[in-house]
Amino acid sequence: GSAVGAIDTRLKTNRGLSFGFVGGPTESVLFEMFMLGLRKRMGKVTCQNLAISFEVLSKLLELYDEELTSEDIQKNRFREIIVFGAAFVTLYAGALRGNEVFFMERSEFVRKRNMGINSEKANEHIVVPLMGRFKGEQGERNLMLVFARTSRSGLAIGRWISQLSDLLLQEGKHIGVGPALCHEDGTPYNSVELNGELESMLLQIQEESPELIDSKIDVRAKFSINRSFRRGATTRVRENGIDNQSLEMNNRWRKLQNAGGNLSSLSMADLYTEISLTLVSRLKFSQHICFTGSSVGYAGYGIL
Repeated sequence: GSAVGAIDTRLKTNRGLSFGFVGGPTESVLFEMFMLGLRKRMGKVTCQNLAISFEVLSKLLELYDEELTSEDIQKNRFREIIVFGAAFVTLYAGALRGNEVFFMERSEFVRKRNMGINSEKANEHIVVPLMGRFKGEQGERNLMLVFARTSRSGLAIGRWISQLSDLLLQEGKHIGVGPALCHEDGTPYNSVELNGELESMLLQIQEESPELIDSKIDVRAKFSINRSFRRGATTRVRENGIDNQSLEMNNRWRKLQNAGGNLSSLSMADLYTEISLTLVSRLKFSQHICFTGSSVGYAGYGIL
């Protein structure tokens, strides 16, 4: 019994998830080692996620807006939409891999919520700090994302993200390190919950707007937070003419390849200083993404 307990603690401590959280037995180091050995011996068939298009994401946010402005919306659902909306927009705007969105750290996130507001109009941005272990890198480190608050179309894309920071501040969850994507009691959301919400919304879109998602597509099998947002965003900005350097900088491709996965772990303050030097290039990715949806004030629950 004591040996099992010791192993369990080690796995939870060494797991490369932000803040040391483990969603279940299949997210442990031990299970990863088992799956690695299994794949080496038996091989695997890869089923790629379909990309979530700009139009589908826009429709999803439109449906969220309708719920948020509904007079009979429940407080818990209101809160869920704020969290899920911020998560999906962050995944898309940053072209993140699914697990990386859970690395959003709430104390730094709230602390830096007003950064970039007083910049030149063309360079206004919002900051999203991440803390965790990223694919192709050794060890845990800090990462700071900067998104344009307004896309080229003139529509705000920082709204959904800033609503989450306002919510966390209102609930007093900015005191101490923890996940930004959390329940009201502070416990973290996991991939099962985000995928469940995404599936529910995409099925609704498929039923109401078959021109956006063909009725023959198996939503449950083809869409996931793992790669659907990353593929969709990358395709979108390429269509909008982004240069390769800005694309690679945002998606962290060439830098990781050249560094062999060994990147220094800077403090959040040092990271922002470093990012400021290349701000124009870093904002190009999110500036090439267009979100729809009007800006709405949610004074009913204290979120403006």
